[in-house]
Amino acid sequence: MDLNENLKGKRLGIYTPLGYPSPLEFSNFINVVSKYVDLIEIGLPTERPIYDGPIIRGAHREIIDKGYSKVPVESYRVLAEIRCDKILLAYYSGIRGALEKFARVISDLGFKCLLIPDLLIEYLEDLDHYVEVSTFHGLKPCFFISTKFPYNLVRKLLDYKPYMVYLGLQASTGASLPIQVLRNIAVARSLLEGRAPLAVGFGINSVERVKTVLASGADIAIIGTEIVRRMPRGVDGVIEFIIDIHRAIRGWF
Repeated sequence: MDLNENLKGKRLGIYTPLGYPSPLEFSNFINVVSKYVDLIEIGLPTERPIYDGPIIRGAHREIIDKGYSKVPVESYRVLAEIRCDKILLAYYSGIRGALEKFARVISDLGFKCLLIPDLLIEYLEDLDHYVEVSTFHGLKPCFFISTKFPYNLVRKLLDYKPYMVYLGLQASTGASLPIQVLRNIAVARSLLEGRAPLAVGFGINSVERVKTVLASGADIAIIGTEIVRRMPRGVDGVIEFIIDIHRAIRGWF
């Protein structure tokens, strides 16, 4: 596979928890990095980020322990100013009683959608309610799926005309992504039939992995754990890492 082919129109996204590593550093970081990515996924800190890996779970814990989770999303005015697409990731277990509020707040800040990783796994009965609330507030629905989801459920999601469908890969180490991972991307893409963008995340930690994921069929590659892992060493280094990836897949900056 020529990793430099078929990247036209592909998108680069990052994930970072809201307020990490501090509210000021978070604001400064996304203000700069928004110029080099197509999408920023903001994770709402929660006590139980059960579908995230240990590094991101640790970041959530740190935010909560330091009291930064008490700073509401609407206080980050930079979110209304950046021009790349924005998604809020929140666990339904934490916002179920405040879904309307969160949809309204993030819509006012210019977010595209509210991504809820536990919705289809633990709260499938609330799927239509989520879509109705999102639509009412001018948001597009978007969905998190895993490789274990029934194919008929994935196809049903297309009826809601989602902003994207996010495939969570199994985290892995090493220079190359396993063949099974690439096969899972291909299967997910075939299920979507071109009717919704396919976003892929988890285990993407290098230029080569970004290129491989995009060339294998993903429309959006999202880097999360690697961003959070590097953050304690300094925001500037993380920005340089993202710029390097941007240059590699775009050829300009």
